[in-house]
Amino acid sequence: MAAVIYNPTDSEMRKEILLILFFVLFSAVFHADKLAEMEKQIDQAPGKKRLTLILSLFPLLPRPEFHDRHARLAEEALALSRIFHDRRAEATSQKWLGHIQYIRGKNYTRSLDYFFQARECYQRLSDPDGAAEMNQEISNIFRFCLNDNPHAFIFLDKAIAILRRSRNKPLLFRALTNRADLCEKLGQYPAALTFQLEAYELSREIKNPARTALSLVNLGKLHMIIGDTDLAREKLIQAKELYESLRWPFGVARACSKLAEFYSQMKEDALAVEYGKKALQLLQECCPAEYMQISEDMTILGSIYLKTGQYLNALQYFQEALAIQRKDRQAQSIARTLLSLGKTLLAMGDLERAEKCFQESLGIAKKNQFVVELKEIYLALSDFHTRKGDDACALSFIRRHGQLQENILGKAASKAIRDIILRYEGEKIRADLIQKDRTRNRILLAAFLAVSSSLALLGIRFRSSSQKEANAQSLIILKDRELWEHQTRFETLQSEMERLFARKKYEKSNLTSNLARELLQRVESLISREKIFLDSELSLKSLAERMRVNTSYLSQTINEYAGRKFKDYINYLRVQESMKLLAMPENRRQGIIDIAFASGFNSLISFNRAFRKYNQTSPEAYRQAAAENAFHLPK
Repeated sequence: MAAVIYNPTDSEMRKEILLILFFVLFSAVFHADKLAEMEKQIDQAPGKKRLTLILSLFPLLPRPEFHDRHARLAEEALALSRIFHDRRAEATSQKWLGHIQYIRGKNYTRSLDYFFQARECYQRLSDPDGAAEMNQEISNIFRFCLNDNPHAFIFLDKAIAILRRSRNKPLLFRALTNRADLCEKLGQYPAALTFQLEAYELSREIKNPARTALSLVNLGKLHMIIGDTDLAREKLIQAKELYESLRWPFGVARACSKLAEFYSQMKEDALAVEYGKKALQLLQECCPAEYMQISEDMTILGSIYLKTGQYLNALQYFQEALAIQRKDRQAQSIARTLLSLGKTLLAMGDLERAEKCFQESLGIAKKNQFVVELKEIYLALSDFHTRKGDDACALSFIRRHGQLQENILGKAASKAIRDIILRYEGEKIRADLIQKDRTRNRILLAAFLAVSSSLALLGIRFRSSSQKEANAQSLIILKDRELWEHQTRFETLQSEMERLFARKKYEKSNLTSNLARELLQRVESLISREKIFLDSELSLKSLAERMRVNTSYLSQTINEYAGRKFKDYINYLRVQESMKLLAMPENRRQGIIDIAFASGFNSLISFNRAFRKYNQTSPEAYRQAAAENAFHLPK
């Protein structure tokens, strides 16, 4: 098969690589001088200026160069930010302290603590992007350092939900890519494909070719796993061509690496070896610091040599890759390389060393719940025990392999069904959005016409009765009441429309009235006993998990039997709690924002909006009126 190979040995490519290396060296020298000058200015600067200089230094530092002096500077910035009551500087300082602890591998628990504190500061600043970024960093620590995938999922989902509301597309792209990668590692291929397709569309919206190329590589990898070879080849070649147009050697190496893996799977060993060597050569020449990508390419080359029977070459590449991976403590890569190393030793007849490799790989995969790797290890152990003549053990491992295979196939449906579902869901969502937009526009138009006619009528009547001030005043009051009635009718119409949508939505639901009443009683019991609505992180999903019920059933129960959406229902309870706190004499000196946080809101803006919605007045006005006994405490 003819293929265009990215060839760095040509004279033209050599010139480009030398030019890139020259610019990197020049910029490194210039950068080092600038850092030295900034550190000198920091030593001489006092107070607020010192804080500003410290915070502007950290983004310029290459992350592997963090050392004790930079940790002390970050701690000093944190102390200064608290002295000057600069909450944004405090959040930034805590973020960099978390990065320093994380990158240096000193104390991951301490790093988590810093990121949580930074997230809290961003939430108080009403900065959703900052809070989402911290959720992503927390997810990375749980995933890469603590091997806690369930918590990594939780915080990554929180970041995605926040970024979808704030519409920060670059950060959302990063979060979606991480989510797809995490789903892929756990064998959840339909979810991984869905998230990766969303990331790909987002990269095209923001018109970033590098991100588009990265998405194409990831899509090619997923299609290769699913078995759609034509789409896999198409995506990977598109990614390689895009990286070449950007003149980015690392990206080209990444695409070549995946193409080598693809051609190895297609049993085109000559092309696989060629692409693998090109990828490794590019990385070693242009990106020697990318240890993990180099180790991955070594593993791919080793696998190709293992398939072609060149065991000594395969053994050499696997051992070099394993040394790099053990240094960086990447559990999943270590498990895969140990498995490949064990297969090589088994093929060479070294049963003792092969068994050690298989057992170590099995221990890592079980500890971290690497489902895909476990499946392959069970199959390899079955072959191993067959070679030893232990048919009972071989049969046991082949059964375990079959069970995992069934689980993975249950999670990842066939390509044709998945494509149909994805296409149908996309069309359905678009149609629903268009219908909702049309309905909302009609309601808004009707409300606008009603308000406009009321205002016009108010103006006419006010002019005709301008001679009598008392009558004019009463007319204004009358028209205000009419306007309020129109607004009330509009809200009633809107709620009726929502109920109609809800009724149509739940037509096919299996939820019975008895079960719904029982669920509502349980929710009300939690509210009265534990006041769960005071938790600012409370969501429909978290409440459903706590009650161990279906999320759809819980949502339907609250919508139909409590008469409100879940968010409105919780906000109503929080407003009632805030009214009690505002009316208490001992809380009169407490700030409105403290009352908001004590009532379960996570920002002052959302608290004011909800309070006005249910009371038609501001929290401060309510407090003053409560002090004069004009309002009654809510029950």
